[in-house]
Amino acid sequence: GYEAIVYAADMGCRVINCSWGGPGAVSQFEQDIIRYATFNKGALVVAAGGNTAGYFQFLPANYDYVLGVSMTDTNDRIVSAASRHFKLDLTAPGVGVFGIRTSGNYGWVDGGSSMACPQVAGAAALLLSRFPELNGLQAGELLRVNSDTIYHLPGNAGFRDQCGRGRLNIFKALKKENR
Repeated sequence: GYEAIVYAADMGCRVINCSWGGPGAVSQFEQDIIRYATFNKGALVVAAGGNTAGYFQFLPANYDYVLGVSMTDTNDRIVSAASRHFKLDLTAPGVGVFGIRTSGNYGWVDGGSSMACPQVAGAAALLLSRFPELNGLQAGELLRVNSDTIYHLPGNAGFRDQCGRGRLNIFKALKKENR
């Protein structure tokens, strides 16, 4: 997967979606790849935060310069199966999302953080098309700071800041006055 990040960055991708990962130890090689894509190529790497309940070092989502995405249900409640870590940046719906099922038909699916991640990556791409002067890190930060807080909702308080700043709000991020 990390070689694919290099390939995508070298091919000019401004947003790289990583709906994959796993718990593990930090690798300098992997962190260097993220740094290369981010600083040498100006890309934003967006990664799924994991679907293993508990506090985990889930990679690549927990690397520096990665926009790590956790998951919520349709009522903005943090899903109990969500991996948690203080390095995650945002949440997005990962349960009860309308999409393509494994059967090939459309329907409601529970894809977890792997389903939440492409929503954030798509929002970043939309933001970069609206504001092409931004680099990837700037677009990611704009999404992060314009997210909606969800920690006041029942059941979410115990996860405070372990699933990011809040839920994705692309509408707020696209407003010129929020830049």
